[in-house]
Amino acid sequence: MDSEGLKRKSIVGLFWSVLDKGGQQLIVLLSGIWLAKILMPEDYGLIGMISIFTYLGNALQESGFSAAIIRKERLTNDDLNVAFYMNITIGVTLYLILFFASPLIASFFDEPALEWLSRVVFMMFLFNSFSVVQNAQLVREMRFKTATIINSTSLIISYISALYFAHRGAGAYAVACQTVAFAFCRMVLLWCCSKWRPTMTFKRQSFSELFSFSSKMLLTNILNTCACRLFPSVIGKYYNKIDAGLYENGQRWGNMPQDFVSGTIASVTFPAISAVQRSDAERMRRVCRKMVRVTAFLVFPLFMAIIVCCSKSAISYILKPEWADAVPYIVFISVAGIFNGLNTSNYNVLKTKGLSADILKFEVIRNLLTIIVIVACIPLGIFYMMSAMVAVSLLNYALFSYKVNRVLDISIFDHLRDIVPYFLIMSVAAVVAYIVGVWLYGVNPIVVIICQVMTMAIIYLGAGALFGSKIISESYNILKRRGK
Repeated sequence: MDSEGLKRKSIVGLFWSVLDKGGQQLIVLLSGIWLAKILMPEDYGLIGMISIFTYLGNALQESGFSAAIIRKERLTNDDLNVAFYMNITIGVTLYLILFFASPLIASFFDEPALEWLSRVVFMMFLFNSFSVVQNAQLVREMRFKTATIINSTSLIISYISALYFAHRGAGAYAVACQTVAFAFCRMVLLWCCSKWRPTMTFKRQSFSELFSFSSKMLLTNILNTCACRLFPSVIGKYYNKIDAGLYENGQRWGNMPQDFVSGTIASVTFPAISAVQRSDAERMRRVCRKMVRVTAFLVFPLFMAIIVCCSKSAISYILKPEWADAVPYIVFISVAGIFNGLNTSNYNVLKTKGLSADILKFEVIRNLLTIIVIVACIPLGIFYMMSAMVAVSLLNYALFSYKVNRVLDISIFDHLRDIVPYFLIMSVAAVVAYIVGVWLYGVNPIVVIICQVMTMAIIYLGAGALFGSKIISESYNILKRRGK
């Protein structure tokens, strides 16, 4: 694909990907607020305790085949068949194992309610196993408009179901229903929108080629899950399910920018960078540096806006007072999310270059450190754990950036020049917005948040345009062309 064709397809893909994730986040936010008004922290705490199993199961189920399908230059029907049947085998096996292990899970956490709750939640593995290949094809073909419609429709249906059961007094089962309903609706819609159908033909060579890449990604995903989802399980086990629930929902809200960035930038940059990986090194370097700037442009305002606007009074007003203590969790998660969000582009560069062994090595370091600090900080308290997790996220970002800069022959000065201006401008905007919040103390929290967001947006976009940000000017030109 030529440079202009790739640029045009990437811009269109980014537009639909932003619309997809932005729409999803809006649905999740509004529906999540509605659910949280009905449910209690302990309901989410029960879901948070078993989340390590659900996320670990998803990592095992996907097995890295999705990334291998997107990345492979010459994809055959045998490759798709291998990935499809492997996913189904893993999904069914996982569900059966966890179904019969659910009494042990309930006993470990000393929560009898988890026995049947976990059996309901784990049904998602059965539905997800039938849709991994179809979803990977959409991403590979950069059909982000279709993905937007599928994901948004599935979310709306799943949250309507959850709200119905929540109003009926289902408690934690309402949250479980949302997870399972989303997986089922998404599976049905992906099959309806995909022309590919599995056949009984596959070759051992296809499995070997896919697995040589996916095996390392599988280990990486497993380690990521163990480290990231260990936290709510530890809280539920050694503290109480209320704190686990506060963390679980705090993480959902605090990670929204990360989900947005990874769902938009990552989904577009991976196929886009893959399209130029065999081209000249200079073109690859330009594309990757631009992706770093776009990522930084989005990451800093999204996370820092949450840090500035999040307050106990706002949470109590929007939800209810029982959720006010989630604020510290949201702030810590947002600070760590800045480094995790910036790492999105680094991760995709190494994945595109086929350096899954390096990804695995860095993730092993990060996740082992995360597990060590979580276990070590159990006697000290939750917030010591979270402070240590922020430090680990910073170290992980530094390691990934160092490797990517070496691979692409980019100096540390150029790397900092790509991200620091956005950090400085947003820092000034955040400080001014914080002062606005102090000045408006006692005013309706919604009014305060709107004023703070508007202040940050005006300063950030205005200063960026003043200092000649190409991202802002290009975005303006795209919108201008679409408006004609």
